[in-house]
Amino acid sequence: FNQKLEQAQSLAGESKYFDPEYFGLQSSRRAQTQGAVAKRAGLRGLTGDRREAEARRFDIESGRRTGTAYDTGFQSAVGPRLQTMQAGLTALPTSGPSVNYGGLRDAYGTAATRQRQTQQDIGDLFGSLTANPRSRG
Repeated sequence: FNQKLEQAQSLAGESKYFDPEYFGLQSSRRAQTQGAVAKRAGLRGLTGDRREAEARRFDIESGRRTGTAYDTGFQSAVGPRLQTMQAGLTALPTSGPSVNYGGLRDAYGTAATRQRQTQQDIGDLFGSLTANPRSRG
């Protein structure tokens, strides 16, 4: 039972590897880097107003791609995270370890019988000294 419980908890813990924010940020950073490379190449040789206009276009496009890349990366981690968590929850044991209460009950019953017998023996001993053969204990 404990081993199965430990393995299920471990599997559920592995779902934390699929951090949607981390995956989203990694994806958006790749898009930002690609946008900067494209902007540098696209602005090469341009000057003046034309360069400024093209720079704005590249910035707008890069921002749009970065946001989309974040969403895509975020979503790419959500599915596997949920699947791994579900697998861990499914692997949890459905019942606890079995306990034999009958043996425990018998042990307490035997101890109670021994205690009553000891009390009776002490009562008989002291009762015989006081001339009362059966003293109550």
